[in-house]
Amino acid sequence: MPPAASQPDSVGVSGLGLLNSYAIVFVVAFIVTLLVTPLVRQIALRANVTDNVQLRATAAFLDASFDSVGTAVTVITVDSDLANAPESSYSLGGTFEAPLGNGAALSFNIDYTWRDDIQSARNFNNQLTLPDLGLLNASLNYYFPGDQLTISLAGTNLTDEYYFSFFRDREIGAPFGSTNGIVGRPRELSLSANFRF
Repeated sequence: MPPAASQPDSVGVSGLGLLNSYAIVFVVAFIVTLLVTPLVRQIALRANVTDNVQLRATAAFLDASFDSVGTAVTVITVDSDLANAPESSYSLGGTFEAPLGNGAALSFNIDYTWRDDIQSARNFNNQLTLPDLGLLNASLNYYFPGDQLTISLAGTNLTDEYYFSFFRDREIGAPFGSTNGIVGRPRELSLSANFRF
């Protein structure tokens, strides 16, 4: 069966970044480590609500830009957006465990991730604005007594979002050019078994 959370009623928060080369640490019923940069602000939260319930969340805010592009580049300016750099993103998730009789157990995992719209390429000629995107994934696991056999039912992109994971429109000069992209994976369900010897 899955390992139970070791510290019920505990909350942990962490972050990444830099603020004048100092880390700020607060202790108020739980520990918070918060580091901030002019570029990125990120925070992560994990809470063991009970022995069998864990909640988690993350959030990130990005302020990315070009400082200089030189004189040889004509399709990028300091006002251009960086490719694949969302201004904000977050995730929410949880794990729920239920011990059953005879040593068996069930666990349910669910995660939702979201990102802001992004530019698909780094210059005006090739780029396309890819809209904001949220993906929902989940899994249900049954642990047989003895911890050797596990049956898992999993689903990804459960809301069946249609999106591009990559896109580029290349204008070489009329009448030449190319457009190509990669469509993200659709809703997928899987059933698997894992046996440990």
